[in-house]
Amino acid sequence: MSSEPAHDDAVGTWLRPPRLDGVDSFWREAPLKPWWKSEYTLELIAVFIVGLGFMHFLYAETAAAGGVSGNDSWYHVKMGELLPELGASKDFPWLQRVYFNRINRDFISHHFGFHVLLVPFVYGAKMMGGDALAGGRWAMTFFFAASLTLFQLILMSQRVRCRWLWLALYLLMPQQFFLRHAYVRAIAPALIGMLVLVFLMLRRRYFWSGIGLALFTQLYLGAVVYGPLMVVCFAVAGILGERGDRVSWRLVLWTVAGWMLGIGAYPYFMGMFEFLQLQILGTGLAADISVGREWKPYQDTWWVAEHMSLTLIPFLVALVLRIRQGPRLSAGEMAVLLISLVFGGLMFKSRRFVEYWPPFALLAAALMVRPALNGIARWYDDLWENNARQRMVISSASVLMLLAVGLVGWLTLKSPQVRWPVIEAHWRSWLLMLGGYLLVLAWRRRAVNRDEETTVSVWLAFARRSSAAVMGVVFVFIFFGLGEPLWAGTQSKMKPKFDAAALNGAMDALKADSSQGDIVFADDWDIFTACFYLNHHNYYLVGLDPKFTQDKEPLLWERYKIITRGKTPKTYDVPAEYQQYAGAHESIRI
Repeated sequence: MSSEPAHDDAVGTWLRPPRLDGVDSFWREAPLKPWWKSEYTLELIAVFIVGLGFMHFLYAETAAAGGVSGNDSWYHVKMGELLPELGASKDFPWLQRVYFNRINRDFISHHFGFHVLLVPFVYGAKMMGGDALAGGRWAMTFFFAASLTLFQLILMSQRVRCRWLWLALYLLMPQQFFLRHAYVRAIAPALIGMLVLVFLMLRRRYFWSGIGLALFTQLYLGAVVYGPLMVVCFAVAGILGERGDRVSWRLVLWTVAGWMLGIGAYPYFMGMFEFLQLQILGTGLAADISVGREWKPYQDTWWVAEHMSLTLIPFLVALVLRIRQGPRLSAGEMAVLLISLVFGGLMFKSRRFVEYWPPFALLAAALMVRPALNGIARWYDDLWENNARQRMVISSASVLMLLAVGLVGWLTLKSPQVRWPVIEAHWRSWLLMLGGYLLVLAWRRRAVNRDEETTVSVWLAFARRSSAAVMGVVFVFIFFGLGEPLWAGTQSKMKPKFDAAALNGAMDALKADSSQGDIVFADDWDIFTACFYLNHHNYYLVGLDPKFTQDKEPLLWERYKIITRGKTPKTYDVPAEYQQYAGAHESIRI
């Protein structure tokens, strides 16, 4: 019979850290052990391998094309490559008409810590015969695996059962989530920072929560907003919680201190808040000009529901079950739910927040459904250990089902009509991921008293494992059946938008025909990133975000738009094929 939980799931211990109650990857509870003990470490290593294999697979077509996903990725890889030379420089001559604050033209890098993290990957790739772009892909593969591992660690620390199920749901999250986490941007590292902060606050490690927030702020300036937002969610949940489950004033004290330490130590502290106001409101949530698509909302609600159903449905089911069956949410569960709702609201305002909502929605679902899973687990254990007739029926049926499922699976794989081309084309990545996944599914053995071991007990042990194997095989087929079209679409959409070879040839010709620092008039602001990566010999007019030019020189920006859209007035007769360029050369020179 399984041991009773160390404490009631409904009551948190907000004022003192709970011990990590070990729960194996299916139903049974294991002895109390810290998370760094061998079997837990093996599970975390296995999940990390899964993350590496999964993102390596998604990057297959991108790597073959010799580029990176997303426009901004080129800029960040180049900044990682140039960082040893530039340091924390406030001079950025490559953008001649871009102003990062209203006071002066000082450069503010809100990804400075992220660029520091990129350096070993970029130079490691170059030392191994690759290019800096390969280092960027390696970095994001590593960061994705780390964020997945932290998600698993939080589940372990909160005694969540069926962690293999939540791991699978994580890999079935919306396509847009994976697309954005494949960009060489601070998205995945920022998620790591937020998950670390949630883990520490759930464990009531107040001092370390402050340290974590300070480090998070050094990584990415978005933490100046995200960090306090998450602390507020925990504080509100603590205020609403029951007596004995409320937030301690030390959480607020240490996190405020960590936040102030982080922003004070940031290399670009001067002008930071003015820059954030321009970036978050001017470029993002309250933009008054046309900006990047990532800041725009989703237009079709049904499209969102369809493409995010494998995350949205578990979240809604868990929420309804918890409301109907109870018990009342603990402060920690309420805090994670609030965080997921905040990011969900932001996602419907600006689609870029899909990079954060799905993991927090899934984490909230796992915590909310925990009591229901505990009840099912107790019923399952009682069925096997106290009901002999049903036990024997299930035992026999399980063995037969295992054989049937194995036969059906073998025939399916042998059938020429059944093909999963994306999986077949990249079998090495899937083998790596599946190997790690099988480690996660591995059952830890229970000690058996040799004096009580009988033929019946051995048979029941085999049958019980057979029933688990049946469910596992069926689950794997469902998992790959749902995932294959999702991953295939993600892989194709991750391919670089720029033809790296063709653009590189154009940049080489430009460098050969120009002097150091000559200014290039590009046809749009968003091509700067790829041009900058391939050619930092020349300088450019605009780039990164249009608001950084428009806010300081609105008339010049309007003039730039007219030129690049071919709307300049015709001032003299030119051949018909060049009419759209008539008069543009006079407006380009400034």
